[in-house]
Amino acid sequence: MARIRPLHSKVLIRRKEGAGKVGRILIPENAKEVPCEGEVLSVGNDVKEFGAGAVVLFSKYAGTEVKLEDGLALMMNEEDVLAVVEER
Repeated sequence: MARIRPLHSKVLIRRKEGAGKVGRILIPENAKEVPCEGEVLSVGNDVKEFGAGAVVLFSKYAGTEVKLEDGLALMMNEEDVLAVVEER
């Protein structure tokens, strides 16, 4: 399968596993409205705020699923990213 390179202000993100868990409690998707967390795989040339490897937050409705060799990812606009998670 070919490599996918986002264009312009598009971002390719892999959603982190276990995003619906808090501690040992599983929260049903319909009972929460918290953002999803994911790792940025690659960005288009117009994206300046973050790059590949960044951990970001985004709406659970954002993006379009894209099939990669090693699983699924989301292609979305830079504007759909709500925040960058920074380590202290």
